[in-house]
Amino acid sequence: MTELTDVESAFAFGESLLVGDRVRLRGVRDDDLTELARWEMDPMTLATLSNWVVPPSEAAAKEQVAKWCANVEQDVGFAIETLDPTPVLVGSLHLRGVRTKDRSATLGIALGREHIGHGYGSDATRLLVDYAFREMGLHRLQLTVAPFN
Repeated sequence: MTELTDVESAFAFGESLLVGDRVRLRGVRDDDLTELARWEMDPMTLATLSNWVVPPSEAAAKEQVAKWCANVEQDVGFAIETLDPTPVLVGSLHLRGVRTKDRSATLGIALGREHIGHGYGSDATRLLVDYAFREMGLHRLQLTVAPFN
């Protein structure tokens, strides 16, 4: 964990903590939920994330994203947005099932189909891994990855 010696160092640390080369991680806003749910419901996106292509309802997708990103209990999640002058929401990522005793969690990431292949996912994953190990004190992260990804 970074040692903070004064207010300025705390501000600088907080400002840089969730900012990468291409993206920043931030809390999910209510107005993000429609877009994030749309991606969670997309059959083509689902085919890259799971063994089952069963699109949830919009209400269920919104509820699931909101749960993952509420940052209470055992889930920690963020929206992913670009560093453009007008930031663009490109996806979300989260640590599910954070187990403080075992110091482990499962990482999940979902990008909108139109944002895949631009390095946003790699940058966001690097940020979250660093956050998990340095800020949360975790020792183990797991991730299931499709063979083609």
